Amino acid sequence: MTWLLVVFTAFAAACVTSAHVPEATAVPLVIVNCDTEARQLDETVAVYPAPQSGLAPIAKLEKGRFVYRCVQRGDWLGVMFPETGEKVDCAERPPERPCSSGWIRRNTKMAING
Repeated sequence: MTWLLVVFTAFAAACVTSAHVPEATAVPLVIVNCDTEARQLDETVAVYPAPQSGLAPIAKLEKGRFVYRCVQRGDWLGVMFPETGEKVDCAERPPERPCSSGWIRRNTKMAING
């Protein structure tokens, strides 16, 4: 029992240190599973490189921007989105012209458009 406690304590300590999270923690999205209909954001959101707290945002999407939902992991949604001024056509793009992607909070308010 003591050995298990020592291992768990060491594991828990490693998980909470910021040094444990390397710079390259981006979690790629499986684009083939994304919605075909874009959703319009009802609020401004930060986009993160991975579905975890404590990371710096990689983008900020203003209210009115469009996103495509791809995958859910806990309280996070993996999304893809066109850059500012690009056509909202992520679901139709060929692989050599992908949309940007990242992770937003699952409770983000958005409306279905498409």
